[in-house]
Amino acid sequence: DFSKFQKLETLYITKADAEIDILNIDTLVDLLLVSIKNTNCEFISSLRSLNTLRISSVSIETLSGIELLSNLKSLKITYSPNVIDISSINKIKTLSYLHVEKCKKLTEFSFLRDNESICDLFLSDVDSLSFIPEMKSIKNLKFWNLKDGDLSYLLNSSTLKTVDFHPDKKSYSHRKDEINKKIGK
Repeated sequence: DFSKFQKLETLYITKADAEIDILNIDTLVDLLLVSIKNTNCEFISSLRSLNTLRISSVSIETLSGIELLSNLKSLKITYSPNVIDISSINKIKTLSYLHVEKCKKLTEFSFLRDNESICDLFLSDVDSLSFIPEMKSIKNLKFWNLKDGDLSYLLNSSTLKTVDFHPDKKSYSHRKDEINKKIGK
């Protein structure tokens, strides 16, 4: 029962043996969830002051419930092989940073098309970047593996400032320095 901690701002929950009950901590701004059993985010939906959410090695399949986190600015999801749907993040108008790393069932990100708030985006594995030109606020993009290899979509973004990826694969349509020169104009 965290209600006794009336000034709690940061909370790390790791290796929970069972699903976590609804968290109701008005002052919480930073939450780390590692190896938890919940399959969605409804148990954190009342954390209205939350700014930063980090999720790693979890059983979560969908981020349903996260759309109610009206102050969330940063979301990092790592090593979570069951995650299949994070589209509810588009309803969070304050979310400016999204990091998705090693979530093997999540490589298709076209739901980010028309996203209005994300400025900084990291995707370890992505099928295509065709959605980037329609993202309204995207400034910085980083990725490791682009399956279709087509970087030409990035040239059509009016807001993109920097692109970083590693490795610089021969199968990619453009080199990193070439893309950055063209979008920097």
